[in-house]
Amino acid sequence: IDNWIRHIKDVYRLHRQELDAISDENSRFMRFVELNVVEQVYDLGKTSIVQSAWDRGQEVHVHGWVYDIHDGMIKDLNVTLKDNQTLCDVYKLDL
Repeated sequence: IDNWIRHIKDVYRLHRQELDAISDENSRFMRFVELNVVEQVYDLGKTSIVQSAWDRGQEVHVHGWVYDIHDGMIKDLNVTLKDNQTLCDVYKLDL
């Protein structure tokens, strides 16, 4: 479990200032969820599996969406990776 939680701790570390500035606990939690999804989209794009698929010309799109169980709404976070060009150079693998 600690390996999974570590990623959440990284999200908090990267966005601590923004999150700590939100006084309403529910709003802070929802923003934390959104930031976690954004970071996980990028984490998936960094993997050799996804990058290999792109290298082979496969159409793989990774979208960041949040589903709210309270109202049934899906929120598009406007983060999508669709090829190696959408990644920072430091994360591109030489396949």
